[in-house]
Amino acid sequence: MMIVCGVIMITCGFMMIACGVMMIACGVMMIVCGVIMITCGVMMIVCGVMMITCGVMMIVCGVMMIVCGVIMITCGFMMIACGVMMIACGVMMIVCGVIMITCGVMMIVCGVMMITCGVMMIV
Repeated sequence: MMIVCGVIMITCGFMMIACGVMMIACGVMMIVCGVIMITCGVMMIVCGVMMITCGVMMIVCGVMMIVCGVIMITCGFMMIACGVMMIACGVMMIVCGVIMITCGVMMIVCGVMMITCGVMMIV
C-alpha cells in the first residue's frame, strides 16, 4: 500500500513539475504581452497627442479630432496600466511555477522514501 502511495506521489510530483514549467512559460508570455501592450499604449498616447495637434490646426473638424485624441490618450494610459498588471501577474505566475516545481520535487522525494519504507517493512 505504501509502495502504491509512493508511486502515485512520484507521478503527482512529476505532473506538478510539468504544471510549474507551464506556469513559468505562461508567466513569461504574459510579461511579453504586457510589454507589447505598454508599447502599444505609448504609441496610442503619441498618436493622440498628434491628433490633438492636428485637430487644433484644423478648424472645421478640429473639435471632433481633439475629443478623439483625448479618448485615445485615455485608452493608451489604460493599456499601459493593463500591461503593467499583466507583467506583475506574469512574475507572480513564474514564482508560483517555481514553488510548484519545488513541491513536485519534494513529492517525488517523499514518494521514493515511502517506497523505501514500504520495502523495508516487507523485509
